[in-house]
Amino acid sequence: MAMQRRQEDDGMITKVVSINRVSKTVKGGRVMKFAALVVVGDGKGTIGYGIGKSGEVPEAIRKGEAAAKKNMRKVCLKGTTIPHEIVGEFGAGRVLMRPAAPGTGVLAGGPVRAVMEAIGIKGMAYFPEGYKYITNSKHTITCPDDLKGLKIRTMEAPIIMSMFKAWGANPVPIDFSEVYNSLQQGVVDGQENPLLSIHDMRFYEVQDYMTIDTHAYLSYFLSFSKAWFDSLPADLQEIVTNASMDAADYCHELMVEANTAYLKTIEDSGTEIYTLSEEETAAFKEACQSVYDEYRDVIGGDLLDRAVAMSEEMAAARK
Repeated sequence: MAMQRRQEDDGMITKVVSINRVSKTVKGGRVMKFAALVVVGDGKGTIGYGIGKSGEVPEAIRKGEAAAKKNMRKVCLKGTTIPHEIVGEFGAGRVLMRPAAPGTGVLAGGPVRAVMEAIGIKGMAYFPEGYKYITNSKHTITCPDDLKGLKIRTMEAPIIMSMFKAWGANPVPIDFSEVYNSLQQGVVDGQENPLLSIHDMRFYEVQDYMTIDTHAYLSYFLSFSKAWFDSLPADLQEIVTNASMDAADYCHELMVEANTAYLKTIEDSGTEIYTLSEEETAAFKEACQSVYDEYRDVIGGDLLDRAVAMSEEMAAARK
């Protein structure tokens, strides 16, 4: 159970981020309990979190909620975003948050999304940048074994890095602005990005091969202050919602049109382009199954299953 949401009578938004089994060894043996991580917010910039433990899930959630309400604090916002870049650290975990220009949206998942919603950031639509493809300067990539030993530039994101490690590659996080020079100088052998980035950053000039593998999908989310949205009359809420969805649909149409042109430019440059078959795609998916298992509890099983189902629907739609 994870990412449950409900609106309290007092106007507070309660979200259950995660529920885990915990055990404690006592003289009589092991005692099993549930630990619930809960965030509570007013949707107007105030947020709190708490952990509750009990032998029953509902009681653990109740205790976590009570603890969260005793630990409320105000978050500094600038309009509908944060005033400056923030890096939150706890143990080995790091969360990077950056302010966004109006209309850019919020890209967040897992516990971060729970916090954002409780604070009062309302998601409206997502704007696609497209699937990520792998380019490299060594050889055509048709199966996971072809990636073994290759140094592939990735984002400094644990899930992405774990995926490439599962395929046998050596993921190397490098700042996006340094990717072209790193490819040109042989610091890394390849990289993974949507066609927009491969085209606009001219990575194809220093890469000989590109594999259309659709291993990841990049998109951006449009969001508003929930307090602002709720203050609008019902007719204006409908207008804003419909306009957001229309803009997202239009953005998707532009992306499809632009990607066709990007692909032609890359192909005309002499880059060898290889498209994976269904069987070859399945081999990549099977090779990184351990990543699904590793991050299932981190992301939340329900959310992960929904993402996989959506990915399969999108794959079927491309046929």
